[in-house]
Amino acid sequence: MKQEQTGTYCELCLKNVAQVEAYCGIFICQNCVGRSMHNKMNIQKNNMPDLPRHSIESEKRLLGAIIIDPDILKNEYMKNITADCFFKMAYGFLFKEIQQLYAETSTVDLVLLEKQLDRAGLLEAVGGVNELNRCAASTPSSAPFKTFIQDIIESHTARQLVKMADEIRGRSYEDEIDIFLTLRDTSQMVKQLIDRLAICREKTKENNNE
Repeated sequence: MKQEQTGTYCELCLKNVAQVEAYCGIFICQNCVGRSMHNKMNIQKNNMPDLPRHSIESEKRLLGAIIIDPDILKNEYMKNITADCFFKMAYGFLFKEIQQLYAETSTVDLVLLEKQLDRAGLLEAVGGVNELNRCAASTPSSAPFKTFIQDIIESHTARQLVKMADEIRGRSYEDEIDIFLTLRDTSQMVKQLIDRLAICREKTKENNNE
């Protein structure tokens, strides 16, 4: 059921707005709701926008796993994910700040992370200390962090495909478009997505067989 909240910020664009609405467990502004729709008629029966695929729970649990065991940031598997892979922008900022904190101090804990975010002016934007605590408590162990990463990357890949399809659709209406070059560039981008996802799935399979 849709919930309204006033006097806060959008959890996707992180802008201070007069009113946000809760969709799929996150508060977003009307501008982000509008951008999430493929067209004005693409509304589900419960009046929720058709948000692109995402895995916010896995995003939160990955952050929690890193707070529990910061050394997993050294794991080769972590190379598969960047802050841009996070659907919830606040979590993307939080992931980036955690990476920076670990690079500077070789450790991560809630006290240091709070200070890091405060210095960067991002503490309120990511949800404050309460959100940090929720992330830390979201998973009892860092062991399944590769599964969390796979969920995040697969969701990000799906969003990239939607974005790519929208761009191709728009360019296809242009009179001067070079169809060959467009198809070539598209195939290269798709191959990059396939290669990254294949590596991610293979490493997750290896981890499950250990």
